[in-house]
Amino acid sequence: MPDNEKIHHPVLQQLYDYWQSKFKDGRIPGRSDVDPLEFPEILPNICLIDVERTDGRLHFRFRLFGTEHQEFNQRDFTGKTIDEVFPPDAAAKVNAAYAHVVESAEPHFWREDMAFEGRDHIGYQRLICPLASDGETVDMLIGAFVFGSKGK
Repeated sequence: MPDNEKIHHPVLQQLYDYWQSKFKDGRIPGRSDVDPLEFPEILPNICLIDVERTDGRLHFRFRLFGTEHQEFNQRDFTGKTIDEVFPPDAAAKVNAAYAHVVESAEPHFWREDMAFEGRDHIGYQRLICPLASDGETVDMLIGAFVFGSKGK
């Protein structure tokens, strides 16, 4: 589990607390355990990412891309994979972080400064939590991003 002391932003803390509240009998919560009506104030920051296992590799596809993401990125990544939306170096870093969440079944928090096309480096924070429809095998990720927050 992430070190809660590193999570300072209330949106990320709310997602983390919500995700933890959904554990039952030590089983990882699944998508069916998540009710967006229980966290409407952070919905614009939320993303859902499908975990696809093909060719012996993990691939990550955005199922839901919150409006905060769409506005900040000036496009909607829904239906796209990490490899389709990020340059190769950035995609490798994101894929590795998401793979770690899948393999460890533990959340991943990071605070970064990132270069965005046509803009200066912008700080952002992200929390990604695993979901497992069978309670064990991670098949989806739920995350929240906040932009403009101070990076590293």
